[in-house]
Amino acid sequence: MDLTRKELELIEHAEQVPKRTRMTVFAALLTILVSFGLFYTGKMDSEAFAGVCLGFSLLSIIAPILGGPNYPDIVALLTKVKQHANPPAQDPIVEALRPK
Repeated sequence: MDLTRKELELIEHAEQVPKRTRMTVFAALLTILVSFGLFYTGKMDSEAFAGVCLGFSLLSIIAPILGGPNYPDIVALLTKVKQHANPPAQDPIVEALRPK
């Protein structure tokens, strides 16, 4: 099965997303922990801490929209791959007689 250049780029982009997501989650958790530590020790007021928490809430909603590959493109690619990967249909009688 031949894939177009655009489809190969889509696959490469989708392969990079988990690594980038792990780094983003690590940075977000580290920032939240540091902010909580500053808030707990009194070096950050409650309004600033609430702002940090609100920012990360919005980031968690917006991040999949901004960074990931386009979902309809992935579905179209998977459908194309599935069509070419379907094995030939087997006779139901042969399937019933085959040992399992």
